[in-house]
Amino acid sequence: AMIGAQVSLNQTLVQSNHSNGIAAGPGSQVDIFGSGEEHGPSSVVRQNHGCGISVSGDGATVSAHGTVLSGNLEHGLAAAAGAQVKLHLVSIECNLASGVEVSGGPGEATHVFLSLSSVKDNRRDGLSATGAGATLLAHKTTVHTNARYQFNAEEGAHVEHDHVPAGGHNFRAAVNTLRA
Repeated sequence: AMIGAQVSLNQTLVQSNHSNGIAAGPGSQVDIFGSGEEHGPSSVVRQNHGCGISVSGDGATVSAHGTVLSGNLEHGLAAAAGAQVKLHLVSIECNLASGVEVSGGPGEATHVFLSLSSVKDNRRDGLSATGAGATLLAHKTTVHTNARYQFNAEEGAHVEHDHVPAGGHNFRAAVNTLRA
């Protein structure tokens, strides 16, 4: 994992790594951008042998916009131990564990915020948080057809979401519907 690094990825493909696609440790800042346009290029993190993105530790931040996390052998995104994550216009799908997994113990304020995003067809939970220090907020985000739970909060974690129907199977179409 990167410790104290600052990385910016624009319209990037991160694929087929033998561990996590992107791993950010304490003090690291990772920004991932796609165009965010309906037919424009995205950044893609897919088919990695670990998580698509793993972020852990105090001061570790990840911001993703116009990005796809797909087909990873573990979680699409895993955040722990005080990490801060913001996802906007992100599609998290077909990962072999949960779409998003957030964990935080006592004194670890781990936060993940999703907006105008889609979490679907993951083999475990869509959005999952464990521990009193874990907070997961989903705003105008579709969460559907995940194998176990769509939303899961355990051991004092906080998960909050507004209801968005799972009408569009196309991520870009669903986002455009939400913008209207």
